[in-house]
Amino acid sequence: MSRCSGPRPAVTTAPVTERTIGQLAELWVACRVEQGASAEAACRVAEERLLCLLDRPDVRGVIAEKDGAAVGFVILTARPLAVLSDTETVVLDTIFVVPSMRRQGVARALLVAATAWADQHGAEQIISSVPSHLRESNRFFARLGFGSAVVQRATTPASLRRRLTGERDQPALEQLVSRRRSMRARAQRHLAS
Repeated sequence: MSRCSGPRPAVTTAPVTERTIGQLAELWVACRVEQGASAEAACRVAEERLLCLLDRPDVRGVIAEKDGAAVGFVILTARPLAVLSDTETVVLDTIFVVPSMRRQGVARALLVAATAWADQHGAEQIISSVPSHLRESNRFFARLGFGSAVVQRATTPASLRRRLTGERDQPALEQLVSRRRSMRARAQRHLAS
């Protein structure tokens, strides 16, 4: 168990155990609901996904408590940087702080625990995948020294298949955007002449 202290009341962190798996499940459901999932869907999969934390040595869940209440968690995975890489990393798979407790040192306390676990595993890097649209989260990690290590780009299998095979049956929205671009280009050429 570790403590982060200062002018704020202490935030304590501890690895998830059989005793605290229920607290983690509640926080995980709150996290999934905040991300747009329904509470029912999140509850259905919470226990089965979270029980693996107790059995796998390469996965660690950490709960943060403040004034005796669970207020956040982090899920960590120790693994190589890539399939053919020897560089050991710890990945912050999920970090969550209940909204009312944000900006009170909870995330920092969780990251202190993550750093300690990374040291135990001999990790050379700690990686956090933060969706690009979460500006505050990206700023938070940047202030802590996290930089871009890789840019991940995503597409759907159907879209990639269309582009690889050169199919012409574009979805209606893509056709509309393409027509508008063509019209703008023609208008600009007309104005320029």
